[in-house]
Amino acid sequence: MFRWQWLWGRLANWFGVEAAGFDGTIRPLETEMAGDEALWREMAKQHGLVEPDLTRSRQLGFTAYQVTEDSFTGLFAQLRADKLIP
Repeated sequence: MFRWQWLWGRLANWFGVEAAGFDGTIRPLETEMAGDEALWREMAKQHGLVEPDLTRSRQLGFTAYQVTEDSFTGLFAQLRADKLIP
């Protein structure tokens, strides 16, 4: 079992960014990114990213048990290698 409070800082470190604390406000990604299609395209172009194939989630590590931190960092490494994230 893990706690986001513990893992969040480690994930931020993996990406080389500063972790921001949770202020209690839930922010669904769909809502946060609504209307930002052009921003996504610009970020994708800037970092050489490709549009994600969301049906591949099982191929990217969601099929078996792994240590939680390893699950995230392994997934992020694969997404970075596939140029889905910078």
